[in-house]
Amino acid sequence: MAGLPELLEEFEKNFTARGGVIHWARDAREANEIVTGLVRETGETEVVKVKSMATQEIGLNEFLEEQGIEAFETDLAELIVQPGP
Repeated sequence: MAGLPELLEEFEKNFTARGGVIHWARDAREANEIVTGLVRETGETEVVKVKSMATQEIGLNEFLEEQGIEAFETDLAELIVQPGP
């Protein structure tokens, strides 16, 4: 954990060099606002998202609902990440 800030900065550098976009949030509220803004930019009012402990902990689904955005959760990421039998 001591080297986490440097590792995150290195990840950002490498990720953005490959065309990715990083959004930094100081707290749950800011993270929820960033996600809401990204959805609003598309003009959509529905999103499909993976289930995750992080989004559950920040109350993302509830926040989106308050903003008039309906979130549908999927377990697809678990199927992709976990190796088969």
